[in-house]
Amino acid sequence: MVKSKAPPGGEKKKVQSKASRAGLEFSVSRVTRNMRNEAGKLRVAADGPVYATAVLEYVAVELLETAGKATLDAKRKRINTGDLSKAVRADVELNQLVGGASLFASDKVGGVAQAVATKKAEKAEK
Repeated sequence: MVKSKAPPGGEKKKVQSKASRAGLEFSVSRVTRNMRNEAGKLRVAADGPVYATAVLEYVAVELLETAGKATLDAKRKRINTGDLSKAVRADVELNQLVGGASLFASDKVGGVAQAVATKKAEKAEK
């Protein structure tokens, strides 16, 4: 005799991922796994990874939207690391979140050319 997995008197419910239930594109299960691996023996609440995933998705969308606008302004079709860097530096919230970190290899420190030029001028005077 084969038992049915369907509940009595009804059809089988369709299985949904945590991300689809929360309306997110990023994987909640992956964030949960990473949080548990990093937490060690500490427990992780059920809604913590969902919230963290939503925050990560929001930051990614903001970053890509701002970088996409910078790319379109430059009349190009591909977002490069310079566009991402400009997007972080131009947006107040993203700049506050990232702080003074050097994110990309193409980060350019402002005022370096002036500092080098003044040092060369000082050496020339001596």
